[in-house]
Amino acid sequence: MEQTIVFDQKITKNTEDKKTIFDFVKKHKKVVVIGAAAVVVGVVGVVFKKIKATNTLNIEKVLALATDLADNSEKVFGGLTQSTLDGLAKETYRGMKTVIHGDSLEYIYKTASGKGINSALFKFDDAGKLLVYLGNGPSFAAKSPRFFCDKILELMRQIK
Repeated sequence: MEQTIVFDQKITKNTEDKKTIFDFVKKHKKVVVIGAAAVVVGVVGVVFKKIKATNTLNIEKVLALATDLADNSEKVFGGLTQSTLDGLAKETYRGMKTVIHGDSLEYIYKTASGKGINSALFKFDDAGKLLVYLGNGPSFAAKSPRFFCDKILELMRQIK
């Protein structure tokens, strides 16, 4: 004996189940707007990060050059101009640059390992002698500021 089940319900189209993306957007506007904004911000951030990564070095070089030109214009230490002192610093072994601070000169150089940066301070005393502060510890034995000091004294003798 076979049993048959008969349903008395009418089959009708259920329109509530057919929802479109537009219905979802209408119902959840805030969620959609926040999601879309997050996607846009993410894409823009990735694009700017790539642009910044490629142009960072150029911008840094231009800014460093502009600040050096602005800071170093017309400064003199012991009769030597900033550009002359910078040239001497670059000619000296491990020398990087010089900075004039009022009546003192700071010579910036790389350490012997090349990994660190040190500086030596040059200043004239009341008698006109050149005093050099080399720092403490291993930087006291550094040869680069000593060679730079010899070059400065030689140039000052030529000027007089």
